[in-house]
This record gives sequence, structure tokens and C-alpha cells, in this order.
Amino acid sequence: MDTDSVGSARTSRANAAEISALLCILLIAGALRGYQIGAPPLWLDEQCQLNVARKPSWSAVWDETSVSGPIGRASYFDSAIAWRSGARTRAAFRTPQLIEGLATIVAVYAVGRWWFSPLVGLLSAALLSASGLHVLYSRDARGYALFILLFLLTAAAFDFLARKPGVKRAALLVLALLAALSVHPLSTVAAAGLGCGALLGLAWCGKDALFPRKPNDRPALLSAVLWSAGAMLIAASAWYVVFFRGVNEGAPGPPMNANSLPYDIVDVYKALIGGYWGSGSYLAFAAFAWSVAVAWREPRWRWSLSLCYGVTLAAAMPVVLSHWTHSFVVPRYSAFALPFVFMAVAVGIADAVNRGTGEALTMRKAWIAPFLALALLLGMTVQGRSPYDLEKFKRSESKWPNLTE
Repeated sequence: MDTDSVGSARTSRANAAEISALLCILLIAGALRGYQIGAPPLWLDEQCQLNVARKPSWSAVWDETSVSGPIGRASYFDSAIAWRSGARTRAAFRTPQLIEGLATIVAVYAVGRWWFSPLVGLLSAALLSASGLHVLYSRDARGYALFILLFLLTAAAFDFLARKPGVKRAALLVLALLAALSVHPLSTVAAAGLGCGALLGLAWCGKDALFPRKPNDRPALLSAVLWSAGAMLIAASAWYVVFFRGVNEGAPGPPMNANSLPYDIVDVYKALIGGYWGSGSYLAFAAFAWSVAVAWREPRWRWSLSLCYGVTLAAAMPVVLSHWTHSFVVPRYSAFALPFVFMAVAVGIADAVNRGTGEALTMRKAWIAPFLALALLLGMTVQGRSPYDLEKFKRSESKWPNLTE
């Protein structure tokens, strides 16, 4: 038998399994995010989006964003586009966030595949598809689904530049971060975490290569990271000039925080790691912890995992800042870390799956990912939970504009 033909057939089956598993994950994600998307009432932040979106002109929309809360000005424009496209129901008004949420699942699959392996990409997408937090932000007419997507793309652009510095790649990073910053100022915190993760990756670079297909040259690697940091600084400066208008300008002051700092840090991390899965969150945390051992054993993955760890640790900063400003902590301010948390979790799971079988993707391995998403959702159901539990807080304010279902 022709061994080349056999190998080609196996590759074709693996590719078909990978694509079909990804489509199944997207089907699960789409069903979760689209199910009765118009049922929950608009809450205050969504009503703020509506108030801006229905201004009569684009210049009026732009002017109104200057006094409409602490998120970036560009985060209002998808809602404004939806309104001008005829979105007169809650479901239609929330559709841009549904699209952005599904796009993030495709993006985390692509980045996880690029940074690690096809199996890690599929597992990352599956975990994000079943995340209660991400389901919420994909059904909420606010800028958080877009914020998560744009910062994930920023991290990919950062890695792209660090692997091979160049003016065009630096411009790509500037544009990506500028877009993320214009949607939410907390992109500065996420970018700081990305930079710290890069420094961790450099510290881990011993005699082994930091990147596959790249020689171990510390001065060149340091230069690449400096290129990336410089590009991010340029983006931050441009954002400040074009979009900055002050935090909470014209908005009511936040309430005092009643919890301790350690309590809130743990609470946010529980939410990020999948705390609404119940017992499944403990398995996810164990896999995240195991990824550190994988990084120690696999030098080729240290850089990418370091970026994930840096952004994940940066998720604590909004908690710290909120205690400094005496405001309530909510997980959405740390949600930029969700894709990075799940990529690290996926590395730990993939390592267990690949034990004794090698890293080659097979049909059986590929289909573990969608079944994992279904198992997490089933676990929630058994424990009396739902991906929509977080929507119970939604209450409309009578003084603000509203929409019917």
C-alpha cells in the first residue's frame, strides 16, 4: 500500500473532523446565545446604548458618547448601526453582540491552533462557547463582547510582531490595540498583562528555542518585545488623543464595595475559570494549573502560555483598582482574560488527551471538544444552574428609553 496515500487520507479525515467539530461548537454557541435573546429586559447600560444609538445623526451619536459612561466611544457604534438598520426590538438590538461573541469563538480557535495545536484550538473554542460569562456578554447590548474579541486580536498581533519585527506588523498591532482601547479603556490593563507575559516568556527562554522555527537569540528576542511594546505605546498615545474623555464623566458615582480585596479577586477568578459550571469549574482550574507543568516540560509552548498567564493575572487589576476607588467589582471588567484562561485550560486538557497517543489530531480527539461543551452544560443542568442565570439582574429603568421583545 502506498504510505503517502495512507498519510494523505488520514490528514484529510483529521481536517474533516476538525472542521466538523468546530461547526458543531459554533452551532452549540449560536443556540445558547440566540435562544430567547430578546426575552430579558434592557437594563440600564443597554438603555444607555439605546439612548446613544437613536440620536438623529452620526455627529450627535459621537457627541453623546462623551457623557455616556466610562466605556470607550467606539463601543456605541455597533448599536447605532443596528438601530439604523431597523433594530426596533430587543433581539435585533442585541444581534451585533451575538455576532461578535461567535466571532470570538472562531478567533480563539484560530489563535489556540496557531499558538499551540488544532486540539487546543478546538478545546478553547468549546470552553468559551459554554462559558456563562461569555454567553451573557454575547446577549448584552454593550461593548464587552467586542472588547473581548478585539483584545484577543491585539494579542495575536503582538505575537505576530514579536516573532518577526517589522513596520507593517507594528502598524497592524497599533491598529488592533487602538480599536480595543477605543472600545474600553481597560485594554490598557490587558496590554500591561500582555507585556508582563512577554517578559515572563523571555525569562523562561533557556537553551531551548522560544519560538518554533526561530533560533534562540536573546538580543533579537528582546528587540522584538521592545518593538511590540513601542507599538502598543504608540497606540495608547493615539487613543488618548482621539478618544479619551475621562472616566465616569457625567455618570453617577459608584457604590461602596462591601467585600474584602482577596474575596473579590477569588470571586472574579471563579467567574473567569467557569465558576458557573459548578463542579466543572474545579476540573477547569486543575487543567489550568496543569498547564504550568506542560509549559515547564514543553519549551516550544512557554512563550504562548506566558502571554496567557500575563493577561490572566492582569485580570486582578480591575479588582484592585475598584477597591482603590471604592466601587463594586463585577467580572465584566476582567472579561478580556476569558480567551486566555481557556487557552491555558485547553493546554492542560489536551496534554491529558494526548498521553500515549501523540499530538496528531484524530476524529476521536476532535470530537472531544464539542462533547466537552455539552458535558459542561449538562453538569450545570444537573446542579440546577443555567447559562442564563446571570441575566436575572437585568431590570429596566423607567426614565430611560426601552424596547419590546
